[in-house]
Amino acid sequence: MAAVTCAVIGAGIVGAAAAHALTKRGAQVRVFDQFPLFHDHGSSHGTTRLYRTAYFEHENYVPLAQLAVEAWRELEAESGEEILSPIGVIMAGPPDGAVISGMRTSAKAHGLNVRLLMEKELAEKAPWLHLPDSLVALFEQSAGFIFADRALRALCRGAADKGAVFNANEKVTSWRSTPAGVEIKTSSGATHVDRLIIAAGAWASDLLGPHVARITPVQKSLFWIAPNDKRFSHNAGTIPFGVETPEGRFFYGFPAIDETGVKFGEHTGGAVMADPLAIDPAAFDAAEREATAFLKDYLPDAPRRIVARKSCLYEMSPDGDFIIDRHPEDDRVAFAAGLSGHGFKFAPVLGEALADLALHGAITADFGFLLRRP
Repeated sequence: MAAVTCAVIGAGIVGAAAAHALTKRGAQVRVFDQFPLFHDHGSSHGTTRLYRTAYFEHENYVPLAQLAVEAWRELEAESGEEILSPIGVIMAGPPDGAVISGMRTSAKAHGLNVRLLMEKELAEKAPWLHLPDSLVALFEQSAGFIFADRALRALCRGAADKGAVFNANEKVTSWRSTPAGVEIKTSSGATHVDRLIIAAGAWASDLLGPHVARITPVQKSLFWIAPNDKRFSHNAGTIPFGVETPEGRFFYGFPAIDETGVKFGEHTGGAVMADPLAIDPAAFDAAEREATAFLKDYLPDAPRRIVARKSCLYEMSPDGDFIIDRHPEDDRVAFAAGLSGHGFKFAPVLGEALADLALHGAITADFGFLLRRP
């Protein structure tokens, strides 16, 4: 019996994970991306991403986050590279704010090890972090960060080793259903496959059409400081952090893992983009001013001179939850969209789910809350 042929649109972290999962199931896979592999135009580039299981966004994400940790460990074993760094994460905010109350809800519902840091212990674990008296801090020992670029390359390499073909610099312009399968048109011509997976990030709505909730590209800004300050290095034990301010803004940061320095940015806010490639310099400058103000208030002992900055995209769904399902016009087409700035850590389980949807038309109940919505 001939292997099922499947095309994947998008070679970012979710598309790569889907290709990896499909090849494990014996499918013949071709991955299309409009840019070179490992480009920096979308949402998957960069050195690090937070991972955590005490999920403040909603307790329903916790089982998926736990499965993702197992899947990342399997990728580590396959690739021979360190993907996860479980050094713990500190999250701070008002006791009744979205972050702290959400973490406590998830921890209680799933029996997670999350504990309140008293002033002395906070000073020991994060002497560089200064919080006003109105904020509290929680510590999740089993959380940490993902070596993001390394993870993406490992998924692509693993898929390619099992036969996946990557067509970089080949944009998919459209697709249509046929009696025999799905025809996709690219800048190089037409390709016919049995199944299609769309993981196009900020460009998803161009391919999903009006029957799936609109995905909005949002410009985000990342900054680096303290490139030579060993106090803030990964090797010195600096812990990733997130802070929800009393005004409801959420900033985060990572220890320095290389000479670039300490990475930080704001998860909230951002500039809506009409074109995902049209970076707004004014919005970039405004974000830098806000980031510098945050440093002054919350990391007063850290150098505030920003030595590097980069942009990335959030692909926002209407409510901030992921959307993963089969396309309403063709059950042979599966998609993931609207990862809304918190999807990277879930990539391997999203890839597995997309492979199951494309090949078998069903996924586990854990994903039920993410399925199709108007």
